[in-house]
Order: sequence, then structure tokens, then C-alpha cells
Amino acid sequence: MIGRTLLCGNVIRTPLKFSDERKLMKPIFKACGHAMITAVINAFLAVALMLMVEFAISGTFQVAEPYLWAGFLIWIVIFGGQFLRQRHLCRCAEQNGDTQEG
Repeated sequence: MIGRTLLCGNVIRTPLKFSDERKLMKPIFKACGHAMITAVINAFLAVALMLMVEFAISGTFQVAEPYLWAGFLIWIVIFGGQFLRQRHLCRCAEQNGDTQEG
């Protein structure tokens, strides 16, 4: 069926070829990588700040479970926002013909 045109009602659909699928997935993988790096760095910095405040208040350096959960929650929120942002930027750059590697 690849390469043939399908007729579904009034809409003519052409199936995606493998090269088309790779072009669609490349911005998503690129955005995922950028978002992952940003989220990990920000979550690490947030947990480090929480531990420094804990040390300043109590005088002991203890990694409490709520700090780890807070870091994980921060990672999820930042990853979601950065993924959507980076995906949008990658798609816009691809539509404009900008082929920035890296």
C-alpha cells in the first residue's frame, strides 16, 4: 500500500513513506533531548538548593524523601513545558528551512 493513494469518502489520503516518518520524528526526538537536559539540570539544582536550606536550618545534611519527590515533580513540570516549547521551536525552524545541527 505504500505509495498508493487511498480514497476515504471525499478525502484523498496518501500514506506516509518511511522517509516522511523520519522527517516528522526528528523534531520530536530533538525536542525531547533538549527538554530532558534542561529538566534534569533544573531538578538537580532545585534539590541541591533544598538540601542547602535544610543544612542551614538543621545543621545536618539529610536527604529526606519529600525533597526527592519535589525534585521529581519539578523535573516532570519542566520537562513537559520545555518539550512543548522545543518541539514548537524545532518545527518552526524546520518550516523556515533552518537546519541547525545539535
